[in-house]
Amino acid sequence: MTPSLQSSFLAFELEPAEEVQAYTFSALQAMGIKNLIAAAAEEIVAIQLSADEFTTEMLKRRSYLQGQVAILKHLLERHDEISSRNN
Repeated sequence: MTPSLQSSFLAFELEPAEEVQAYTFSALQAMGIKNLIAAAAEEIVAIQLSADEFTTEMLKRRSYLQGQVAILKHLLERHDEISSRNN
């Protein structure tokens, strides 16, 4: 595991075995991630957006929550992809 010099952010070049460890979650960890997705989705649904109520604050919050859901789903997709490769 070495830092990648191609990224402007801190990133690591993972060996295949390291990638498996990095993105393989236990059943309990996967459940926790799904709980986080559900909580963010519930909050998205709870935000009422009518034509009169488009505040910057509400739109920022909704975008933030949608980003949370997207990245958490991405992590689970990586888990599924790596798990299916190793079975």
